[in-house]
Amino acid sequence: MQKKVTFIINPMSASGKTGQRWPSLAPKVSAKFPNSEFIFTQASGEAEQLTQQAIQNGSEQIVAVGGDGTMNEVVNGYFKSRGESDAPTVSIGLLAMGTGSDLCKSLRIPKSFEQALNILQEEPVLVDCGRVQLGDQVRYFDNIASLGISGDIARHFEEHGKDGAFSYVTGLFKSARAYAKRGFSMSYLDECGQWQDHEMPDAFIAIIANAQYFGGGMHIAPKAMMNDGLFHCVMVKSVSAFEIMRYLPAIFKGKHLKHPPFHDFQASEIKLSATVPSWLEIDGEPCFQILANQSVNLKVEKVCLALHLAPNTTALIKKA
Repeated sequence: MQKKVTFIINPMSASGKTGQRWPSLAPKVSAKFPNSEFIFTQASGEAEQLTQQAIQNGSEQIVAVGGDGTMNEVVNGYFKSRGESDAPTVSIGLLAMGTGSDLCKSLRIPKSFEQALNILQEEPVLVDCGRVQLGDQVRYFDNIASLGISGDIARHFEEHGKDGAFSYVTGLFKSARAYAKRGFSMSYLDECGQWQDHEMPDAFIAIIANAQYFGGGMHIAPKAMMNDGLFHCVMVKSVSAFEIMRYLPAIFKGKHLKHPPFHDFQASEIKLSATVPSWLEIDGEPCFQILANQSVNLKVEKVCLALHLAPNTTALIKKA
């Protein structure tokens, strides 16, 4: 008997284009996955609950159909359904239909819908996830968490929406012009298992990366690998709106780390705080507001997620 596959579809992703396209795409999905069901979200955050229900009802594979935000909700629903100590028994896939779809770039999932469907039939690979804890609140991320200007941009998108990579650039420019000066304090467990401290009194952004891309295709963490048990952290000193625009070509190419405003290192666990209230952005969404001098903890959960990705992703995945 073929395994049961649940497709959780965000019809509003890509400015509503996903819902418009799905009737023509559904027959292709059913042909490859005869034992499948399609469930549509009706509100933000609902994919998390729907994932839990699908797993309880016997689904062995969950596919997020939408953007990075939809995928994040599916991942969090998966962790809530399995508990923190269980081994992965359900695999997760992604059909990117959203505005940014940055995770797809790291997973090397092609834009062709038919080719992306084929990847969902590949054997899943165990990868890391990030775990964020603020007080008693916990969320997971598969791609990137960040503090600083990115949180302001995510809040900007909540109010004004987003439409393609260009909206990320314009959102960055507008938010950078209004960005309030702040400092970051970070304690982190390095790759040798030693705690280190890093202070940035005048900070622009702190990137905590499990995968490599964010912001509509920016290759912000080119050294990140998704199963090495480490975050690739990129800290950026305060820069003007003009300066950040000057560095954008290098950022999109992943060539920015050699420039003075950027500092990168690896860590398996991080305690991070800011001198002014700042939004923590997780996989493109503003999830937590960190109050002044309040500490948020980020930790790598090693090889805890069974993920469907392209065979040529081996360049990004560290071999055992």
